Amino acid sequence: MEGEPHMKATEIKKGHTYANKPENKKGKPSAWYQEREVIDEGEHCKPLSNGKVKDCIRYRVTAATSQGSIGHEANITRAAFAAWAVNEVRK
Repeated sequence: MEGEPHMKATEIKKGHTYANKPENKKGKPSAWYQEREVIDEGEHCKPLSNGKVKDCIRYRVTAATSQGSIGHEANITRAAFAAWAVNEVRK
C-alpha cells in the first residue's frame, strides 16, 4: 500500500468504523478488505508485544472479504491502526 493515503492517529475515534483499501491495484475487490469498529481505547488496550506505547485501541472486525474474520477483536496502537486505515466508514 505504498503511496496510499492513510489516516492520522488523531482522526481515529472510539465508536467509529474505518476501512482499508477496498480494491487491489487492478480495481478488483481486495482479498484483505476489512471494516473495523473502534470499541475501546486507552493504555489498557495495548498489544502484548508493545508495552511502552500508551495510546492504544481495541477494535472489532464488522465487515470483511474473508467472512471468517468478522467478529474478530484485537488490540493495536492507535498509530498502527491509522497506518492501516484509508477512510472512515459512514453508517
